[in-house]
Amino acid sequence: LAEHEGSCPRATIECPNEGCCHSRNRGFMNLHLEICEHAEVACPYPGCDARLPCKGLDAHMQTSHPEQSPATLLLRAYSRIASLEAAASERAASRGGVAADVVGV
Repeated sequence: LAEHEGSCPRATIECPNEGCCHSRNRGFMNLHLEICEHAEVACPYPGCDARLPCKGLDAHMQTSHPEQSPATLLLRAYSRIASLEAAASERAASRGGVAADVVGV
């Protein structure tokens, strides 16, 4: 019986991640673990060895690597797109064409 209880997919178990209070049937725990905000993750920034709960990754990126935060990267991408569109418009105007033809819109 003890062996069965240790592997029974219907037994309720607690999430093993520190700070998480969710309990699930053993058979469904893997689904919870995939989205658990308390799961430990490694910082994706090269050279940073930080390991922290998933829910703290955004704050870590904003404070430790602000140049790599999603908001900064998005603003940088929008700026690059605007720059490319302006260059395409200038190029098209100098050739007597339409900018949409150049950027593929």
